[in-house]
Amino acid sequence: MMYDGVFERFPRLRVGTIESMAGWVGEWLERVDYRYRYLGHTSRMKHSAAEYFARNIWVSANPEERMFPLMVQFAGDDRFFIGSDYPHAEGFVHPVRTTRELLAALPERSVEKILCDNAAAFYRI
Repeated sequence: MMYDGVFERFPRLRVGTIESMAGWVGEWLERVDYRYRYLGHTSRMKHSAAEYFARNIWVSANPEERMFPLMVQFAGDDRFFIGSDYPHAEGFVHPVRTTRELLAALPERSVEKILCDNAAAFYRI
C-alpha cells in the first residue's frame, strides 16, 4: 500500500491490522523507512513509513504480549489498541486488567488511549 502509492491516492484510507502480536511494528517501520531512504525511486512512496503509520495504520495488539510496551514507546501510543478473543475459552479472560498491568510503566494517558480512545478513533465511534 505504501510502495504502490495507495495511501497517496487514498490519503483517508484507514487500515487496521488485526494481529495477535505487535512486535513486528518496530522492525517493519525500520525496514520500510530504510527502503524509502535508499530505494525511494523504485516506489510511489512520498512519505516515510512512520508518517503513513501515523496517518493510515492502526494495530490491534495482544494484551499479554511482552514486547507491546516497547512498540508503544518506539512507535507512539496513537495507533495501537487491544484485541481480545474473550469470551472464548482460548481468549484472554481479563484483557483490560492484563493490559493495564503490562503497560504500567507507560503514562496513564497512553494506557487510556490504547484501551479506549484509539479503537474509538479507528472505528469512528
